[in-house]
Amino acid sequence: MRRILLFLGLLLLTACTTSGDVNPFFIKTTDDVKISANFFPAESTKGVILLHMLNKGKNDWNEFAPELTSNGFNVIAIDLRGHGMSDLNWKQFSEVEFSRSVLDVEVAMSYLQEKGVTDVGIIGASIGANIALKYAVQDKDVKSIILLSPSLDYKSVETLENVRTYDRAIFIVTSKEDTQSADDSLILHETATGKKKFMLYENAGHGTNMFVEDTLSELILSWLKETV
Repeated sequence: MRRILLFLGLLLLTACTTSGDVNPFFIKTTDDVKISANFFPAESTKGVILLHMLNKGKNDWNEFAPELTSNGFNVIAIDLRGHGMSDLNWKQFSEVEFSRSVLDVEVAMSYLQEKGVTDVGIIGASIGANIALKYAVQDKDVKSIILLSPSLDYKSVETLENVRTYDRAIFIVTSKEDTQSADDSLILHETATGKKKFMLYENAGHGTNMFVEDTLSELILSWLKETV
């Protein structure tokens, strides 16, 4: 009986490790919101912050994050406020509250810096892409951003004026059938003034769903190595 219980316990532990949080912990923003995060360490001074889509969470990045660490990037993936294990409920947010998510990115940046990271990139998907750009404008320590399916306006997190101000590396990825994002992404790419790259897939979906394209991981890694 003991052997059976031990075996079942190992199966449960394996299932939790594989499908759940990698190493969850909490960090607190300057407006006192508790943010849940996963951290994937690497032996370097380079780092990446990962921001998920609306109604998704930090574990969406669990497959891609190890690819980043194996290429020398410390990684922090967070549940944006109102999502996952973080405080609040996004369904009750005002439009202003969505914009406050930049404070979640700020505390993630502080965490990386405490770990000795000096060069940082941000990857955001959908509303996470809009938030990534909004934050990067105000923090010059961000060397590069990758926006997966951004839009000009998502829950009042607007991007056009921010992309005019942002002057560092920007890589925008979208899919042709995702018409709103595809149209908006092209405008953002044409408006961007710094080092830039644009990728248009077909039938790849929206945000992190575009990782169905085998080339996406390679393109992102190549961009980060070049710009962070």
